[in-house]
Amino acid sequence: LKGLENAASTTLRHEGFLETIGRDNRIQVTQTLQGDFIRSKGREVIRTALQDGTFNAIDVLYSHNDEMTLGALEALKELAPDKIDELVIISIDGQKDAIDLLKEGTINCIVECNPHVGWYVVNAVSRHLAGSKIPKEIYVPETVFSDQGDLTTIPTRNY
Repeated sequence: LKGLENAASTTLRHEGFLETIGRDNRIQVTQTLQGDFIRSKGREVIRTALQDGTFNAIDVLYSHNDEMTLGALEALKELAPDKIDELVIISIDGQKDAIDLLKEGTINCIVECNPHVGWYVVNAVSRHLAGSKIPKEIYVPETVFSDQGDLTTIPTRNY
């Protein structure tokens, strides 16, 4: 499920995903649906794909954000609840609702997109205004949560 068309986050997440899976010829994208980063749109496009049968051969649901994932899960629970257990579900964000679904085994992996990066922005701008040279790229810490670890140790994300 792709986010909003022409948004930088959509483009970068999509390109990064394609680059990564492109390293393994066993993996192929069979469908890309536009969910616009909205729960109701994620629910709508997955509901349509379930109804027209195009979702039947899907093994992995990768979504650009938790809201679309949660909407997709609503459609799956309504129209094809057995399909949820057959899917590998990967999402981006780390919202509490998605983390809870990871802990219960519905979602398999969440790549955190931490909204608390403001400190890094303020720090970089302050350093720049003070005349310091700042690097061209600044990386912020993120976390990947998967069903392969001790999920009881995931701290509250506060978002």
